[in-house]
Amino acid sequence: MPKGGPILNSSDVKAIFDWIQAGALNDTIDTNAQAIAPSSLAASGITNTQITLNWIDNANNESGFKVERATNINGPFTQIANIAANTTGTIDFNLTASTTYFYRVRAFNALGDSLTSNTVTAVTLAAPTTAPIAPTNLLTSAVSSSGINLTWSDNSNNETTFNIERALVSNGPFTFINSVSSNISNFSDTGLTASTNYFYRVQAVNSIGGSGFSNISNTFTNAAAITAPAAPSGLSSVAFSATQINLTWVDGSNNETGFTIESASSSGGTFTVVTTTAAGATSFSNTGIAAGTTRFYKVKAVNSAGSSSYTATSNATTFGTFSLISSTILQPKCNSCHGGSNPSGGYTTNTFAGTITRVVNFDPNNSKLYQRTLSGSMPVGSGALTQAQLELIRTWIQSGAPNN
Repeated sequence: MPKGGPILNSSDVKAIFDWIQAGALNDTIDTNAQAIAPSSLAASGITNTQITLNWIDNANNESGFKVERATNINGPFTQIANIAANTTGTIDFNLTASTTYFYRVRAFNALGDSLTSNTVTAVTLAAPTTAPIAPTNLLTSAVSSSGINLTWSDNSNNETTFNIERALVSNGPFTFINSVSSNISNFSDTGLTASTNYFYRVQAVNSIGGSGFSNISNTFTNAAAITAPAAPSGLSSVAFSATQINLTWVDGSNNETGFTIESASSSGGTFTVVTTTAAGATSFSNTGIAAGTTRFYKVKAVNSAGSSSYTATSNATTFGTFSLISSTILQPKCNSCHGGSNPSGGYTTNTFAGTITRVVNFDPNNSKLYQRTLSGSMPVGSGALTQAQLELIRTWIQSGAPNN
């Protein structure tokens, strides 16, 4: 065929034959139709315990394939494997040496099983009489921070598996980590630690025993990718003196190279960098600040990949000094009553000595000045002090009412 035209070659004839045998399938996927049977099943023994199978997938709507095996051509056949859809081959393992096996394959989907493929026969190889020859030319290469690929030369024809061993030093101890089937000469080791040197060796094995080991090959996994650090938290700022504010925070990361501390004169002001600390730091003392100054702070962790988000802001006010208290509060607010030679209440605010005697008097927290800052009831008749001014007086008294 065809009649009156050029004769088809054997490949063309076989393709038409297989198509007809498969049910003359259409290319359109029909999920409501039963799957078409695979065809051209072939099998061959590759070791004394393994047979390889290959077939043509004629269906386009199968859910998978069922592989069936028997030791007699008339059966009974038993299902030995369930293979994924669109697969055209598999290997049958753990067989008996020098034994004949019969195979057939069928496709299946939600509507049931297809007809079976052709039935084929294959014989496992004879059991080995000697141990296999050792593999050689083992090579290793890192593919990621957690993976290393291995390749080697397969020098034997009677192995059933290759055993792979690993160590952290060249002289071991080596530990078995996995095995691969005969005639496979590569392996991917995963789940490793970044920037770590691993040593490998490979051994061919059969029922007689194991070969010698291959050469030892080693390589480092790649360095882990650097990511920006997690943000610190819990920032606290506390005035320590008239010129110093102490900061503390919680370190939330393990990969920072330091912490950048920024400050501003108000919560909505322009923040500028005060300093960058070393990695692992959780405190900093900001010195050289003017007395009675309020500073707002925020902190972030940094490394070569970038920086974290900031902590919430925290603020504190340095302690005042007498000259600051006197010039900004006492003189403009209090001297009208407590200045001069006959001050109200019997004490003067003109001098440090006059103020400190009445303010501190060995019990500053019970002093009238301190108590009135708490109640916000001062001064009388000359305009109430602002909250910031009251706070400045309180912190000055609490710090020991220092003279400058």
